[in-house]
Amino acid sequence: MMNRDFASSGPEKSGVDALSKGEIDCLYFVADGLGSKDIARRLDISPHTVDARLKAACAKLGTKSRFHAASMLRDAVRPAPDVTVTSAH
Repeated sequence: MMNRDFASSGPEKSGVDALSKGEIDCLYFVADGLGSKDIARRLDISPHTVDARLKAACAKLGTKSRFHAASMLRDAVRPAPDVTVTSAH
C-alpha cells in the first residue's frame, strides 16, 4: 500500500482560485439574476446540485450569500475601474 503525502502535492488554492468550474458556472448565472431552477435548466443539472455548488462556493469564499459570492467572482475577474471622483463646481 502506498503512503501518499497530500501536503506536498502543491500549494492550497484559496478564494476565487479554489472554485470549481461548476461553481463558477452557477455563480455567473446568479450574477445574471437567475434562480436555482433556471440555472439547473441551463446547465442540465438538478436544482439540488446547483444549491450544493453554490453552498460550496460560498464556503470557499467565506460568505453566506450567493449574491455576494457572485459579486466577489465578478470583481476578481473584472476589477472595478480605478476612477477618481472629483467634485463639480
